[in-house]
Amino acid sequence: MTSRNNYFYQLEKTHLNAENRTTMDEILNLLDDDFMEFGKSGKKTYKSDYLNITLPADQYEIFDFKSHSLDANSHLTTYILVNHTTNETTLRSSVWKNRKGSWKLYFHQGTLIKS
Repeated sequence: MTSRNNYFYQLEKTHLNAENRTTMDEILNLLDDDFMEFGKSGKKTYKSDYLNITLPADQYEIFDFKSHSLDANSHLTTYILVNHTTNETTLRSSVWKNRKGSWKLYFHQGTLIKS
């Protein structure tokens, strides 16, 4: 894995980390102010939806991680995510944007893989 791929892999792992999902500070810091998500449930959410909640502290594992530069300030990541707590597998994609030298999660989508 190249250093750039590893950098974005670590960013993805940060927002999936069980401890970060219960305190939310680290996750909120990663989210762009214009963040939007299409969740695996089909629900559309925004950064403001995450301000007063905690997420489940499930155990995740990333497979088939790929990272692609879209331009100097935008990056796409794709991967398969296995949730070992719920036994669900999803396809994931994220668009990261460079905002004043910090990479922020601008868009995320999860698509449930039917078993």
